[in-house]
Amino acid sequence: MKDSADIAEFYKQTLPYLQKIKPGKRFTTFAVCVLLASILWLFNAFSSKYTTFIQIPVGFKNLPENYILMNKPPSILSAKVEGFGFDLLPVASGILTDSVIFDLAEVNGLINLHHLQISLGTNELVDQINKTLPNQIKLADVLADSISMEFERNKTKIVPIYPVIQYTVGPQFKVSEPFVSDPVRVRITGPESIINDIKSITNELIDVGEVKTERNVKVKLKSPSKYVKLEPEEAIVPVKLIRYTEIVYELDLVVRNVPEGAEIKTFPATIKVYGLVALDQFETAKLQPPKAYVQFDSLNVNKRSKLKVIIEEANSNVAVQLVEPEKVDFLIVK
Repeated sequence: MKDSADIAEFYKQTLPYLQKIKPGKRFTTFAVCVLLASILWLFNAFSSKYTTFIQIPVGFKNLPENYILMNKPPSILSAKVEGFGFDLLPVASGILTDSVIFDLAEVNGLINLHHLQISLGTNELVDQINKTLPNQIKLADVLADSISMEFERNKTKIVPIYPVIQYTVGPQFKVSEPFVSDPVRVRITGPESIINDIKSITNELIDVGEVKTERNVKVKLKSPSKYVKLEPEEAIVPVKLIRYTEIVYELDLVVRNVPEGAEIKTFPATIKVYGLVALDQFETAKLQPPKAYVQFDSLNVNKRSKLKVIIEEANSNVAVQLVEPEKVDFLIVK
């Protein structure tokens, strides 16, 4: 019977004979004989020795203090076991119910600077698995030479948070930067080699769109490594909106590095500086105009080039947008 058609044909041929069998003394005797034969067959089968493969869940306890596990050890080991059929019934599903727990406090590790390596060899694996297996089941082989675990010394330090937020603003508005978060620092904990290289923490990039009013933005801090934990994991970043207005200065040009005995005149003699200043700083900025000057040297005379206007900003709150003109002509008067 290789397929469903064979099964159907077999059923069609045997059905008439089955229909002729009527319950009675002979049928009962036949059924009892079949049942006894089946029991004897099962008993004989389960009395034989078998070899099978099972999956053994594994776990670990007493991990080294002040160390972080850097690799992922196996959670399941494959093993070949032997035993009588009856004895193998508890592992008939192919998975051992009880986990094998390895106590790392009983294993010597290899320390190298801030690293620690612990290896469980074949003997340790076999001994611990045998302690967990039922006595009637014999461990024939473990399909793993060893389990290696890499640890690194744990370290904690506090570093500043430098938040980053994408945004847009309307004309004559500006967002006050750099942003300052609350809290301004974060506690980081992780492997020593990684923690030593971390100087600051930022946040996962967030775009708040157009900023029309001041607001507080909650950001999720970004860990530089899956092994590094942050405390706290979030921060609040106030987004402060500043309204700007235009300020215009008309300044006299000063000529520097003038040769002795000479007089330099520039054309024009005055220039205009256009800038942006915060509305609440406008009056102060008016009283603190920047200085404008040009540098004169013999090279300019030989090349008959123009002199570039240089602005010294007296008020750091003024953002210069345009200098008009940027270069000026000059005349040497002796």
